[in-house]
Amino acid sequence: MYTNMKSLAIIPAYNEDINVLKGVAKETKKHVDGVLVIDDGSKQKVKLNVKVLRNEPNMGKGKSLLRGFDYALKNKYDVAITLDADGEHKAHQIPEFLNKIKKYDYVVGQRMSYRTLERRFINSFATFWFTLLIPGIKDMYCGFRAIKLSAFKKMEFKGARFELEPEMLLECIKNNISIGYQEVETDPLAKTNFKFSDYLRTNELYDKWVLKNHRCIKANFIKKTFLIVSALIGLILTKVLKWVLRKS
Repeated sequence: MYTNMKSLAIIPAYNEDINVLKGVAKETKKHVDGVLVIDDGSKQKVKLNVKVLRNEPNMGKGKSLLRGFDYALKNKYDVAITLDADGEHKAHQIPEFLNKIKKYDYVVGQRMSYRTLERRFINSFATFWFTLLIPGIKDMYCGFRAIKLSAFKKMEFKGARFELEPEMLLECIKNNISIGYQEVETDPLAKTNFKFSDYLRTNELYDKWVLKNHRCIKANFIKKTFLIVSALIGLILTKVLKWVLRKS
C-alpha cells in the first residue's frame, strides 16, 4: 500500500467494546494489506469482517502478539503493525509508521499523554531505565508500533504479557536492530488492563536481561557497572515487593 512491503495489522483484544473494536478494524483496514484481531479469551467471542484468531483461555497481550507475528510470518507478510483495540491509537497514523519503516527495522510510537496519572508515573520511571540503554526513547510501553518481520525473526522472548513490548526493545540492542520513533495522537482512556504486577514483571525481565547480556550494552565502564549493580538491587526489591503483594 504505502511501501512495496506487504503489511499486516495485529490488534490484540480482550473484553473490548465491540462497536469501538469494529471501528478500529474498519479504519485500520484502509491502510494495510491485512488485519488480524487476536481475541484473547474475551467473555463474548469477537465476530468481525476481518481475520480473527481466538485464545482459549486468556493468554495475555504478549502471547497474543506472538501469535499474530507467527501468523504474519506464515502468511509471508513483510511488516507488522501493532495497535490497541480500544481506540486509544489512531489508525489513520499507520501510513506514517509505514513510511518510517523504510528507514528503520522497528518504529515505536511515542505518546504525549497517558491514561492515568499512575500510568504516567510508572511509564516515566520505567522509561528512565530504558534511556540508559536506548538514548532518545521517551515511551517504552506504547503498543502502537511497526516492525519488519525479518528483524522480528532475530528476537527471542520470555515475556507473555505487557512485558513483551519492552523485551522487544531489549532484543533490538542485542541484535543491532535499528529503532525509529513516531509521535502518536491518543485519546487517553480511564480503562486499562495494565496492573502493578505487570510493571514488576517488566522490571524483573529488564534486570535479568542486563545481567545476562551486559556485554551487548554499548556504554563506558562506569555506566555499565551502574546498570549491573542496579539490576542486582532491582531483582532483590522485586522479590520483596512480590512477597508483600502475595501476603496482602
